Amino acid sequence: MFRRFKKRRRRVCSVSYDGGMSKKARPASAKDADDQLRREFMKMPNVGKATAGDLLLLGIRSIEQLAAQDPMNLYERLCVLQKTRVDPCMIDVLMAVVEHSQTGIVKDWWEYTPRRKQLLAAMSLPANTPRTTSRPTKKAAPRAKK
Repeated sequence: MFRRFKKRRRRVCSVSYDGGMSKKARPASAKDADDQLRREFMKMPNVGKATAGDLLLLGIRSIEQLAAQDPMNLYERLCVLQKTRVDPCMIDVLMAVVEHSQTGIVKDWWEYTPRRKQLLAAMSLPANTPRTTSRPTKKAAPRAKK
């Protein structure tokens, strides 16, 4: 009595109206290259999926290119690209990754925390600030008794 209908998938145009290609329309070779770079970055100590993605977002395409970078500059650019203040511990991770790419020294990222705090103090920036700013709450005015 009741017929089941197959839902048709709506085709999505992979080319945007301005003529540029969307992420879906990128050639397979570009996707493969990004995946290969991500895997290469993830072989380094202190680099997981998220950090490898951040490095790709920053436009870093090789370990040699990473070795020439300044960790504080990378952090500031990352905050701008993500349109938010990234956790300051990311500075520690970037310091560890850049130093490893330059010298091959393997240290855990948290060993860079004292150096980050010294750098931020020298720059007169707060070392640990909350991710969100809290606003003072307004107290309700007392109700008038009738």
